[in-house]
Amino acid sequence: MKKILCFAVILLSFTAFCMAQTVNIKLLWDAPAKDTDVVPYIEAMIGGCLMQLFENGYMGTNSIPLQSNMQTFLSMTATHDDTEAFIDFDIIVYIELSDLKVKPAALQYRVLHVASGKELYKGTITIPVLSAVSRQDYMRYYHALGVLLVKDLVSRVSMHF
Repeated sequence: MKKILCFAVILLSFTAFCMAQTVNIKLLWDAPAKDTDVVPYIEAMIGGCLMQLFENGYMGTNSIPLQSNMQTFLSMTATHDDTEAFIDFDIIVYIELSDLKVKPAALQYRVLHVASGKELYKGTITIPVLSAVSRQDYMRYYHALGVLLVKDLVSRVSMHF
C-alpha cells in the first residue's frame, strides 16, 4: 500500500510540471464572395488547424474568423483578452480567396508570443492544387489546408516556453 501511495505522489508531482501550451487561431480572410459562401470553408480550415494542434500536444482555440485585408493581418497584435484567457500563442492566419472554385491566392501566418507581445515567426504556405468537384471535396481541401498550415508552423517554430 505504501508503494502505491508513494508512486501516486511521485506521479502527481511529476504531472504538475507538465502542461500544454494554449494556442489561439485568429483567421482573417479576404474574398469577393458572400460570407455565407466562404464561412463553411473557413471553418473547415480552422477545424484542420485545431485538430493538428491537438495532434502535436497543444490546446487549441479560435477566435471568430473575420473578413479583412492584408494590412489588418500585418498590424494585429496580442490583446489583453488573450492574456486574460491564458493564451500562450496567437497564430494569425490570412487567406486570400479570389474564387472559391480555384485554390486560394495567398495563405500566410504569423506566430505571436502573447506574454511578450513579440512576433516569433512569419510564414507563407505553398498552396496545393485544388482538385475538388463537390462541396465535400472543397470542405476536405480547406480542412487539409489547416492541417498543412499547422504542420509547417510546428516544423519551424518552437512554441514551448
